[in-house]
Amino acid sequence: MAVSTTGGEPPPALPAAARAIDGAVSGTSVVCGVDDSAAARAALRVARELAGLLGVRLVVVHAARERMVPRTPPIGVRYPSGLHEDLRDLALAQGERLLDDLVGAGGGIGERRVVVGPPAPVIVETAVEEDAALLVLGSRALGGVARIMAGSVSNDVVAAAPCPVVVVPAPEG
Repeated sequence: MAVSTTGGEPPPALPAAARAIDGAVSGTSVVCGVDDSAAARAALRVARELAGLLGVRLVVVHAARERMVPRTPPIGVRYPSGLHEDLRDLALAQGERLLDDLVGAGGGIGERRVVVGPPAPVIVETAVEEDAALLVLGSRALGGVARIMAGSVSNDVVAAAPCPVVVVPAPEG
């Protein structure tokens, strides 16, 4: 199912699409993977609508990226005690702030998660753990060299997902 959205409202065809897939999927949640992009915001709107129409919980997950510092410092350099733990805590705190911005105080969200790790595996593992009926995420629609360099989270998720995946394109503009 391809879902396109522009602006703040889900497309009118969404309720019909949800009814069509209602009997074809099983699970107790819709999992929505988010980052700080317009596509993720559009995906969250669609995920909220689908979770409501399917009568399941919405789980929003963000894969936080830990700042990369080599485990072993270069010769002559000493890391402060607890540096790696501090960087992990920082990544988690930044992820929580992002979720605060995206979902606010709740608004139909069953659960919020921030997990440190690569996005595709974090999203897929959350879908497995949460018995997802659907996975929803945005696509930044990177092309050419950017796609090769950054990879495609949506492609990786689709390839490994335990359930159907809805990829929401970034809004135009």
